Amino acid sequence: MKRPILSALLAGLVVALAGAGCASADRPGAGSSAAAALSAAQIAQLLASPDRSDADRSNDVRRKPAQMLEFIGIRPGMVALDLSAGGGYTTELLARSIGATGRVYAQTPRAASPALAARVANPRLSNIVAVVQPFEAPVPADVAANRLDLVTLMFNYHDLGHLGV
Repeated sequence: MKRPILSALLAGLVVALAGAGCASADRPGAGSSAAAALSAAQIAQLLASPDRSDADRSNDVRRKPAQMLEFIGIRPGMVALDLSAGGGYTTELLARSIGATGRVYAQTPRAASPALAARVANPRLSNIVAVVQPFEAPVPADVAANRLDLVTLMFNYHDLGHLGV
């Protein structure tokens, strides 16, 4: 796929998802809009949690999770879709940030990786739902009918072009 086509596709996806998120905030029951974004101190406390893995802490150095979570304005109660969740590093950060009142859908085009499956099985992360959906239609119908407050795609946008999506 040529770069201009891929850029147009990604721009369209961003606009469509942003519009869907804005529309859902007006819906009755869209509770996350009332919650305040986590503060830098709250994010730092979340990242310092002793039950985070050493591998995730090592990834923190290059992936800058504090800056990412602050930038996206993560709030308790959000409903998020983590596209191309891979091993679930970002999925877990989102799940910890949005808490028990929110939900994170971890989308993969095939069965979850062992690392993601382990995160989903962790009782402390019971707000993660593994979703096997193709990239062409990544949002499950029951989720699309309700709302998404946040959609993430981290370090995988190149896969969409490579796979011809």
